[in-house]
Amino acid sequence: MVGAGFLAKFTNGVQILCFGLFLLGSKEHRHLLFSRGLLVFGASFTAASLPILWWNLETGWIHVAAVSSRSGARDSFGLHPMELLRFCGEVFGVVSPLFMAGIVTAGCFLLAAPHRHDPRIRLLLSQSLPLYALFLLFSLNKAGKSNWVAPALVISLIFTVVWWRGRIAQQPRWRWAVGAAFALALAMSAIIHGTGFLHLPPSMDPLRRSQGWADFGAHVQAARLQHGTELLLGNHYSQASMMAFYLPDHPRTYLPPEPYGKSQFTLWPGYPLRPATRALFVTNSMRGTPQALQDQFSQIELVDDFVSQHEGRPMTRFRIYLCQGARIPPDAAAEMPRH
Repeated sequence: MVGAGFLAKFTNGVQILCFGLFLLGSKEHRHLLFSRGLLVFGASFTAASLPILWWNLETGWIHVAAVSSRSGARDSFGLHPMELLRFCGEVFGVVSPLFMAGIVTAGCFLLAAPHRHDPRIRLLLSQSLPLYALFLLFSLNKAGKSNWVAPALVISLIFTVVWWRGRIAQQPRWRWAVGAAFALALAMSAIIHGTGFLHLPPSMDPLRRSQGWADFGAHVQAARLQHGTELLLGNHYSQASMMAFYLPDHPRTYLPPEPYGKSQFTLWPGYPLRPATRALFVTNSMRGTPQALQDQFSQIELVDDFVSQHEGRPMTRFRIYLCQGARIPPDAAAEMPRH
């Protein structure tokens, strides 16, 4: 099961460390570190992980480079307290401030004696605290994403409920604090699922990235029909993916040439260029077109500049460029079929 989870998200691999820490810290279970069961566990995890290991061998360990880049530790590791505070703020904001405060409080008290002598408590803490510690360490250098701690939150909710139920049984006045935490979380959930009535500026709307794509697709399709283009390019995998989803015929879309491994598009076949190729380049950047695109096309002109709409509210600004006059490399031209 851990190996299957590892195929979906690398964070699941940290669970092996979590199990190891539990066994090391639990005298009555320490003998399992050298048991046949642990050997079977290791072999099963390795077997389940073989597909992704093999794929990385074929692609030059591209996942290692990606994880290193996202952790912010590719070049050097420095201490940046504000990055750590930013990460903690995002986690508290996403989970709900009072819920997260309740988790931290429960975790701190359960670490203290006599709770830590209960193997059930040790197991729960060992499956969550190492993950928090790992991402807090990374965030000293560069703030991580709030969703990275999601696997730890699943376990945290269990020991949080256990501890707070015991606290309320001893001191019923804490019911008000728990009730306030649930009320705040419910209010946050209701608001974040429908921010329209708040009339927030687009830059502050947490749902902006997920809205306005149907209107985006309509603009791209109109430009596509008007200019008779067969090739669709986006400046980011989001734009390329959304065009493939929202356009009526679900066309294959691409990104301009970029360094290997920067996105999944660099691992897939690129687009062919012919003298008559006409392309649309769709971007949310206001800095023009990338040099790689200018190297491929001699004529690039802006044909649309719009702000996507969602229920009458502006979301994201996009530009659409028409690209013509493909520059065919001599070696590619020599391979083109002659009629």
